[in-house]
Amino acid sequence: MLVISSPAGAGDPASTALDPDTGAVRWRQPGYPVRTEAGGVLFETPRADGTGTVRSVDPVSGRARWSLPLPGNGLAYEFGDRGVTRVVLVTAAGRVEVHDAGSGELLRAGRVPPAPDGLSYRVTQVVGDLLLLDGAPGTVTAYGLDRLDRRWSRPVGPSAVDWFSDCAVVICLRDRGSGVRAIDPATGRLLWTNDRWLGIGPADGRLLASAPAVGLEMDLSVVDPRTGGVLARLGRWRLSGGDRYEPALLGLRRLGEDRTLVADLDLPAGQPGSGPCCRARGTTVPWRPPPWSACGPPAAWWSGRTAADQRFTSWPARGRVAAAPRPAGSRTPGRRCRPARRPGDGPGARSCGPRRRLRRTGR
Repeated sequence: MLVISSPAGAGDPASTALDPDTGAVRWRQPGYPVRTEAGGVLFETPRADGTGTVRSVDPVSGRARWSLPLPGNGLAYEFGDRGVTRVVLVTAAGRVEVHDAGSGELLRAGRVPPAPDGLSYRVTQVVGDLLLLDGAPGTVTAYGLDRLDRRWSRPVGPSAVDWFSDCAVVICLRDRGSGVRAIDPATGRLLWTNDRWLGIGPADGRLLASAPAVGLEMDLSVVDPRTGGVLARLGRWRLSGGDRYEPALLGLRRLGEDRTLVADLDLPAGQPGSGPCCRARGTTVPWRPPPWSACGPPAAWWSGRTAADQRFTSWPARGRVAAAPRPAGSRTPGRRCRPARRPGDGPGARSCGPRRRLRRTGR
């Protein structure tokens, strides 16, 4: 278990590895962790004078595997399916080094034009197989990461130069406010724009876009990355879970002071809450989505927590509102599931019966 803490006011974040069974401290490292595909952890420790290091640490022992000096702001990562695969260092003079993230080995080196101000690049990003660097004022140039061949250059606004991101088959360029521009990674050509989206990112081969709604809840939509067209509207949700490596998403919607609707967001289906019609009652699971599969209409899931063991007991409520975990010591009413008795229900189909109270679940 890795815990990240940031000091109040000025200071660098620190990462502490804890034993998940005992809570004992295994090791501490300064910096914010970034996982590698080879199973290591990367930490950056930049300094005010533009120097610093990037190092790889063994996640079990905390021992350093390798370390490299940082060239000012010229650091970027290439991401694979399970973490960083290559580390890219770019000096102000235009020297580019590509290192293996697992071993630190130098894979290739080359040169690009020096930074416009002679001090450092404002933009140093790897998106897909491209290295993006700022060139002439108000422009960004893309180079192939393998051969450092110049691919394209395009103008960008002064407030958007550090907001490039991977958006499935396109590159997203975001402004500091709302709005997204989608760029063809092969040519740099502008494909589409949308001024409504506050945030956007890839999920299941599509894009999940968000627009402001109520409080922390956002109006979510599934977007075609090639055209920018809206494929489905998921409604108003606050996201929980889901990242580059764990794509499962939970949507949370507050229904009152002590009630929250919880749904599994099914992006390929374009609807919230696709899941099994019912599961055996009394199953104890951590507070995370179980491996669900599509089964009929949307199913809302809820959990209650007991004071004795601080664990969760989950049943589905099949389309009904469900109470989210309450403070320790409280009891949460729920619904039991029974075999369905309606015409057309297949074998094993279930529905939800009378309201019952939670009973404590043992370990």
